[in-house]
Amino acid sequence: MKLRYSLAIVLALIIAIGISSCSKSPEDKVKSYLTKFYEWIESGDFQKQMEASMSNKQGSQEVLVEKQKQLLKDAGFASEEEFQQELEKIKDDPKIFELTMKIQTASMKAMQPFIEKYQEQLKQGAEQFQDAADSAKEALEKATEEIEKSQEESKTK
Repeated sequence: MKLRYSLAIVLALIIAIGISSCSKSPEDKVKSYLTKFYEWIESGDFQKQMEASMSNKQGSQEVLVEKQKQLLKDAGFASEEEFQQELEKIKDDPKIFELTMKIQTASMKAMQPFIEKYQEQLKQGAEQFQDAADSAKEALEKATEEIEKSQEESKTK
């Protein structure tokens, strides 16, 4: 009976040790999140989601926030605040620094086509606005001339 009880305790300890060793450390969770975020930015999926957000008027910020929430959850974080707290503790780790720099570089590279597209749209909008302003100015000048002409004609009568 004691042997059976002892074996049960040893088995329970082995299971407990196995479970605790499987859980990720906060540093592992941060690295996992950053790695997955980097992989997403580098993927074609990122480009597709950004293009879709532009075509259906959903903001690209919304796409990023939703993906961030999903990746945080997948990495084992309950919230962005929890992630930020853990990141703050290990931000000086060279691997973390390297990952964040890779993310920044990849983000700038991936967003460049969208920035150029937005700039072109703004330029076209500005040109259309200028054309409308020029047309309004011409119409106002023409109307002013007509009024002045009409006033001169009424004075001469």
